[in-house]
Formats: sequence, C-alpha cells, structure tokens
Amino acid sequence: MEPGAAAVVLNERAEVLLLWRHRFITNTWAYEIPTGQINLGEESAAAAAREFEEETGWRCGTLQPLVYLQPSNGLMTSEHYVFLGEGASLIGPAAEGSSPRALSGYRYGGFHRWSPSVEYWVAHRSRRCSTHSHLDHSSAAESR
Repeated sequence: MEPGAAAVVLNERAEVLLLWRHRFITNTWAYEIPTGQINLGEESAAAAAREFEEETGWRCGTLQPLVYLQPSNGLMTSEHYVFLGEGASLIGPAAEGSSPRALSGYRYGGFHRWSPSVEYWVAHRSRRCSTHSHLDHSSAAESR
C-alpha cells in the first residue's frame, strides 16, 4: 500500500476541519481528516496540502509535522504522515465532494465540519514528531 498524507488543520478557534464520509465497502459513515495517497516523488507535506485543498476547498497556510503512524500495523503496511496546519482560507468548491458552508457549517453527504475534537493534540504539540527526516516520502521512495 502506498504511503498516505493527512492534514489536521485548525481555524482561529482551534477547531479542526473534518469530513463526513460514506465508505461503500463497509457501508458505514464516519468523520475523517482529509487524507490521500502521496504521489511518487511528491513530498509528504505537499501531498497533505494538496489532499486538504482537493477534499475541502480550503487552502492551508502552514503545515508542521504532527505524527508518523502505521494505523494497521498488524494487518498491513500502511504508512501515514500527519501534519498540523493553521491559517486555512476558503478558495472555492472542493474538487472531491461538496464545499463547506462555513467554519461551523454542516452539509449532508460531503459534510465538512470544524470540530473542537483536536484540542488534546494541540495541547500536546511538543510530543509530536519534530524532525522532517521521517516525513520525507520522496527520499523513502528513492531507497526502495
């Protein structure tokens, strides 16, 4: 499985933008952070910014490494590079799904919501991955 990149992006009230998505394979709905595949040769931060913009219609101002994880380590190889972003601005409709109405808005289906659920992560920023060396997908791809 190709590595993925995700963006946990905060607004000025320390709320995070979440997506409400239906997954057909499991026939379930769930909140998700914008996530997607890192293209060959693409840096993980660039992929996180691209996926965030495509899926939400918002552009992130800054991105910092938050955590590297393998959420299904016992089942499959699935690397995820998660970034913390701030300073988002609405640039237009989402390329994938519907666009958000407002920072606190709801939309059924392509639902986007700014949620305060990331407060714990923000309060513990010092515990996140602090080096970019683990987050450089392009160099990892070259070593394969």
